[in-house]
Amino acid sequence: MVDQVTESEPSAGPVPASRMDTLAQATSPPPVTAPRPPDDLGQFDSFEVRAALHRLHENLAFRVGFVGEDLEAEDRLLEEIRSWTKKLDESVERTNSQVQMAMDTLTGLVAETDERLSGVFQDLKTGLATTRSLLDSKTDDLADVLDSVGQIGKTIRMLSINAQIASAKAGEHGKTFSVVAQEIKGLANEATQSSNEAFKIMDLTDVVKVLGGFETLAEETLKRTSHSLQETEARMREMVASTQQELAVISANSRTVGETMSVVKLISERLLEKHHIAERLAAGMDGIWFTEAPDQELAALAITESVPVDPCFDRLDSIRRRGRIRIAIEPDFKGLSFRRDGSELRGLDVDYARAFAKWLGVACEFLEHPWDQCTNLLWVSPDEGTSTADLVWSALPPSPRYRKVAYSETYTWLEFVLARRKGDTRIQGIGDLHGRTLGCINDPAALKTLEDAGIRWSANAQVPGGKVRLGNLITYSDQSRIHDCLADGIVDAFAVDKPIYWWACNGHDSPWHGRIEIVTGNLANQPWYYAVGVADTPSSYRLLREVNAFLHWFATQPARRQSEEYWQGSIVDGRIGYRDERAGLRGEPEMLPDYLKWVSTVKSATGVNMQGD
Repeated sequence: MVDQVTESEPSAGPVPASRMDTLAQATSPPPVTAPRPPDDLGQFDSFEVRAALHRLHENLAFRVGFVGEDLEAEDRLLEEIRSWTKKLDESVERTNSQVQMAMDTLTGLVAETDERLSGVFQDLKTGLATTRSLLDSKTDDLADVLDSVGQIGKTIRMLSINAQIASAKAGEHGKTFSVVAQEIKGLANEATQSSNEAFKIMDLTDVVKVLGGFETLAEETLKRTSHSLQETEARMREMVASTQQELAVISANSRTVGETMSVVKLISERLLEKHHIAERLAAGMDGIWFTEAPDQELAALAITESVPVDPCFDRLDSIRRRGRIRIAIEPDFKGLSFRRDGSELRGLDVDYARAFAKWLGVACEFLEHPWDQCTNLLWVSPDEGTSTADLVWSALPPSPRYRKVAYSETYTWLEFVLARRKGDTRIQGIGDLHGRTLGCINDPAALKTLEDAGIRWSANAQVPGGKVRLGNLITYSDQSRIHDCLADGIVDAFAVDKPIYWWACNGHDSPWHGRIEIVTGNLANQPWYYAVGVADTPSSYRLLREVNAFLHWFATQPARRQSEEYWQGSIVDGRIGYRDERAGLRGEPEMLPDYLKWVSTVKSATGVNMQGD
């Protein structure tokens, strides 16, 4: 459980004029209906109260500022969505065009096939008519032959009768049979000739020839028709394949839009929550000026908003008094800070944080919070009436993006790598990302590394030096999605800190083991690094100094080597730190002048010497 004690403190120093204007607008009462503040405001003359009021004003300015950051992030995502929606519309248009082409082709092929079949049927009709005519002609000729044969039969019958009559006349045998012989001879010649004619007439060779030609024609026609149908099938297959490809693109773009809308929804929810927090503080400060007991109202507001009213408050001393340190951490960073099946948090950052708590001799309490929001817990409590974090130990890359944060020396170096689905040989390096969907954590350093590597997407398409143009880029704030989105095919590849994917790819108890793999070395020109973050305020100086002392000692301990090798494969040698960002980032040396000034101010106002060590 989170303590109810309020011990967070913004840094001393004037609030910029633009923020003061914002505060004035936020806290000014309506000019007509608001009551006048009490004439006696001596209660606010003490150093303690003035310091508390200053911290409340600074806290409010901070809260108003980080609302703007989320608005910018939401705007970038909306720009990506507009780009993806345009691509989706283009894909739909191409699909409609392909379908229309398929319909036109099918219509043409049907007409062509119908024409060819009509020709086949016409050839069949003509061939049959020719065959019928030949058969009719042969039938007539055969009838004539048969008639001739009939006449021959009649003549032979008459000769037979004459022969019978002649045989009755004995005296005339020689003469009669001579005549009969002549007739029979003529008849034989005629019969022979008729027989030859009959054979000629009965010869159907020409009919067979015509039928053979018709058969050949039919076979050729059928071959042409078959070839035409095969071509039709091939073209239809091409059309269908092209349509399927376009539909696949539409499906992928739809998944991308859906995934991005989830991110936008999350950012919108955070923005609304931050608005309520800022509004709550503004309303609370508004009420202080119009009450009979402003000091009591101020104390109550300070407790509610986790703002210490003790001008001598020191973060390290507070940790030691309460006996535990509150550490903001992302609970879904596989390999860095995560749990399985309800077990305790584990991972590289968890190992470091627990070792530091042991170094201090206190218990370790984790405030689990979305990674890209962890630094906000240094200034704003996760819930009303709860305490802020003492420090952030959660894969924090020093960046000017994080407001009012001071950084430790580097505690680990790592590689920024590219991962793919297991066995997906299409992805060998960043050169294979052209036109594909890339996933990435929502980290400015990650986006800058991708840009420096020549990768371009909608938001930076006009930046010179581009080598690869992505189809889509999805940035993830929900760390529980950054492995599934790759394994499930939402993205084609994922650019990520190696420790976040090392265990997921290689851990024997990882649900992604055998499904995803790391395919490249470092995408950056030098190792990445993480640092510990504290609130950039004098009261956190000694805590940051203690963190650096611990890191110096822990660097040589066997426990560090064992943890590094287990969670990211090996210890990565590096030298880079927050100073190398050249962005005016602050650490222990930069905080020292502010700390000394604060100690002097407290001593002058209260007589308390804060610089005991």
